[in-house]
Amino acid sequence: MRIGAPASALRDPGDSNEMTIGKEEALFCDGSECGSAVPSEDGELELLPPHWHMIEQGKSPDAGPRIYPIWGR
Repeated sequence: MRIGAPASALRDPGDSNEMTIGKEEALFCDGSECGSAVPSEDGELELLPPHWHMIEQGKSPDAGPRIYPIWGR
């Protein structure tokens, strides 16, 4: 089996001529998108406390997206 990713997913958005940053509410995130996954004893990913995601994307050349968690109260 071969797993592939587009070249844009491998590029750093900071290297693009135009970068956009957005945010989204993450009420039901298990950490798989933002890299904060916490496996339970049975190996399944647990839902994380509600948080936000910061999303970076680039254009010229296309890059990302990169998703980071933003924790708060």
